[in-house]
Amino acid sequence: MFEISFETIKQCAKRALDNRIAWTDPDLTNRSQRLLCEQRARHRFIDRWDMRCVGDLITHFPQCVPRRYRRAAITCYLDDDTDTWIVAFTLRTDLS
Repeated sequence: MFEISFETIKQCAKRALDNRIAWTDPDLTNRSQRLLCEQRARHRFIDRWDMRCVGDLITHFPQCVPRRYRRAAITCYLDDDTDTWIVAFTLRTDLS
């Protein structure tokens, strides 16, 4: 089993989105205020992502989790000690 916090997944998704944008627009050396506002808007969109849709977030940004867990069974729970959501991945072979 592999566990990771939902906040960590969202941070990875933000980096993946920024990398995807940078890949399509390599002339980001002239970052204007408009581009920074757009980046903040994209990050806010990911910040508001619903915990119940964590599978969709991983589908859109698969690099958020290790390759072997991208198609694993997902279980989410709230860690009482840290008050954060934890996403647990179980490989299909571990279920039996």
